Amino acid sequence: MQARPEKVEGQQQQQQQQEQQHHHHHQQQQEHQQQRQQQHQLAWFEKMEDSPAKKLTEDAPQKAIPRRNLGPAAFLIPVSVLLPNVLLVVLFSDIVVGLHVYTVFASRTVWCIGVAFCSVSFCACVGLYVTSWESWKSGLLRVLLAVPVYSLACVGTCLLSRDWPEAPVVVILFQIPVLICCLRATYHEVEYSKFFFWVSVSLFAMAAGMLALWLVWVLSPGIGGKSNYWNSATKDLLIERAGDLYREWKVPMGDQSVQLDYFLDCQSFVKANSERLSQTSTLLLSEAQLSKRSTACSKVHRTWFLLWVNPFIAFLVNLILASFLLLSTRYRKEEGLKSVERSLKAFILVILSLLLAMWVTVSVAAASMQLTATILAFCVAAVVALCAWIFHLLRDEIATLAETSPRMKLLVGFATSDWFWAGAFISLNFFLIVALLVDALKQKVSKIRGAKTTHRFSPYVQSVIEVLQQRSATSILCKVNLLCELYFLFSIGVAKATMVFLSWLNEYLMTLEFGVVIGVFFIIAFTLSMAPPVPGIPIYICAGIVISSRAKTTAVGYGGGIGIAIAVSMALKLTGVAAQYLTGVSMGKSVKIQQMVGVDQVAIRAVEKILRSATFSFPKIAVMVGGPDWPVSVLCGILRLNLWSILMATCPIIVVLSPCVIAGALMVGPEVATMTTTSTPSSSTSMDSSAGAEAEQQIWTTLSSTALALSALVQMMSGLLALYYIQEVVIADGPELEQYRAEHEPVAALTAQEKEYVDAFRGVSEWSCLGKFKQGLIIVGTSLMVTSIAVFVFLDAKCFRPFTVTSLISENFQNGGLDNNVLNLILDPGKVFLAVFWVACCFHYLFEKLCARAAKRHLHAKVRPEP
Repeated sequence: MQARPEKVEGQQQQQQQQEQQHHHHHQQQQEHQQQRQQQHQLAWFEKMEDSPAKKLTEDAPQKAIPRRNLGPAAFLIPVSVLLPNVLLVVLFSDIVVGLHVYTVFASRTVWCIGVAFCSVSFCACVGLYVTSWESWKSGLLRVLLAVPVYSLACVGTCLLSRDWPEAPVVVILFQIPVLICCLRATYHEVEYSKFFFWVSVSLFAMAAGMLALWLVWVLSPGIGGKSNYWNSATKDLLIERAGDLYREWKVPMGDQSVQLDYFLDCQSFVKANSERLSQTSTLLLSEAQLSKRSTACSKVHRTWFLLWVNPFIAFLVNLILASFLLLSTRYRKEEGLKSVERSLKAFILVILSLLLAMWVTVSVAAASMQLTATILAFCVAAVVALCAWIFHLLRDEIATLAETSPRMKLLVGFATSDWFWAGAFISLNFFLIVALLVDALKQKVSKIRGAKTTHRFSPYVQSVIEVLQQRSATSILCKVNLLCELYFLFSIGVAKATMVFLSWLNEYLMTLEFGVVIGVFFIIAFTLSMAPPVPGIPIYICAGIVISSRAKTTAVGYGGGIGIAIAVSMALKLTGVAAQYLTGVSMGKSVKIQQMVGVDQVAIRAVEKILRSATFSFPKIAVMVGGPDWPVSVLCGILRLNLWSILMATCPIIVVLSPCVIAGALMVGPEVATMTTTSTPSSSTSMDSSAGAEAEQQIWTTLSSTALALSALVQMMSGLLALYYIQEVVIADGPELEQYRAEHEPVAALTAQEKEYVDAFRGVSEWSCLGKFKQGLIIVGTSLMVTSIAVFVFLDAKCFRPFTVTSLISENFQNGGLDNNVLNLILDPGKVFLAVFWVACCFHYLFEKLCARAAKRHLHAKVRPEP
């Protein structure tokens, strides 16, 4: 019996109404969820006691602040900039008495005094903070107590220059922003832009003065009519004058300690014939004693190099501070939403550029293990400092304007995401625990003094904790683990494995014919380039080393070898881009891959819009040259972009790879090595020729480092431009990029299909639903993970042997090799913390599996509810 048409139509209308109501209800849920997320993002700014945002709205009619001219600040600002720079030049550069001061500070007694000063100042700082020093009524008393404590900390840190020669430089140059902040607090009525414009002018003038002074000193005739230009003569003169500095160090020699001597302990004579002047004594030393002697030599070498370069460092610091403050004055010159958005965009861009600096540093780390930990530590510290600066400068405007501007909401969402909190947690690591303990002690003291509060922490820290409580602690901890694992993969695993493999390849290819060397190198390098984690920089450096070194013994010659190495590297890059593009085309057929890449997300669509522009558009070139090799090329294939256009936009990469190739070629130098075994260490002729060879090698090494730094700088600039253009497209065309696209319907359908599982996983992984075991698992695993990564960053030299692409695996430890065993690269502390990291990874994997199993059980229970 057939149903009546009227009844069927009524059922269809009723079904359509139900679907519309369901769709409307779903939209309302999404809107409520977005509102909650926005409220969580703004809580950082609004939950502060005496919130500036509230004052901004409540006291708007009374916003007028009296302004006046600079007055005495016009004189005090240049003085505050001048004093630290003069102090650095006089006390810690070779222009005046720097060598004598460093020699005095190298005493073990002075080092112990510095440790005592730092310990006392730290305890005093804790005491002042615990007793709520900032809320004391007497401003004079606060100053009288704070100045001696701060001075004691600065002096104590400078006295630690025996182990950290850079400490005095950092402390003295840090006084420039400290003095400027003190002047700003004193003359706070002066207009912001006028005050800091004068500060930036003073800094620019000081930068120019420091550069001029350093160049005059370097190029003008010095002692004996010689200039101070960095060459073998300058180095020999510094070594000769630093004799007392070397003798302040005692190194183990058998059962006794002897004074350090450069010629006996720190100079490697005749690497070509594997002889040393102190061969007999070297063979008597244990590996631990050799390591201590190498460490002592390295610290003294850094000391007399800093004596030479400190004025130039001061020039760079003054220039960077001046540029940053000059840009910040633009914020105060304009009022309203546009200026705040510009400042926050600049903040996000700087954060991204520092992250890019970390990536470039990790890429360079695959070519050399030196200085990477220092650069990474600087980048992390700069990220934390910039976050504090932007919060102090813009917190009130952001809290008010984020409620009315969609673009501001997008920027605030980026700056307060779980990834941001995860990065902050990794940056602070151990110091976060210390800070919380000290703050809890402060709150205890406040309660004893009669403060009526039930919180465990001070109001400021409590406000941050409340913001974190509104976010997913599980999500933040999991992202901490992911960031640590990514860092380990690129900086420790791939970087060091690539370096060792390229070193072996360099040694092996030297036995083959020149044409065979090029072919074998191209095939192996192409295979490496297809691996996602392998960066391109060490491959280009190895090309310069292998091809130029092999070409020296042929008719092609050293210069021709460099040209061929550049051509091979360029062909390798373009071939790799094409192969990675085809890989992306194949991967893009999978809807799951498209979803994982995020082809329907705003950021990826912004990259796509840039890459679909004209072939030689500047933003497109910046993305192709400055972006990571494998992800960008594969993304082009997934998005089905024009391959020819992509290859043309990649061609300017030659300005990045050429300095890398030249750096590798300069590591080996143009001279053909001669293997001699007849000379004896006691022969004066042998000593002179050996010293000359080493001096010449030092010049080539310096030029190599300069070329590598130039390549890293170009990569940084292109990457920074790429980030800038992507950010501009996201901000300017955000609504357009968020619109529905028919070609992404399969991705949207897959996301909707997986939404139930994602919601279930999010629900069972909420902190309150985890249970004690899972909570302990993720906490312990994250603690072990962060600890191991901190050790790898700050104690890299204690975990791994010094090794570069030009080192030989077959050489012994004294000559920078691995004694024919690749595993010798890892020292005993490194093995311990590698095991710790592996345990942390197992904990993270187990946690994810347990949560996934719980989510599946939850879904199964919904489908088949219990009776």
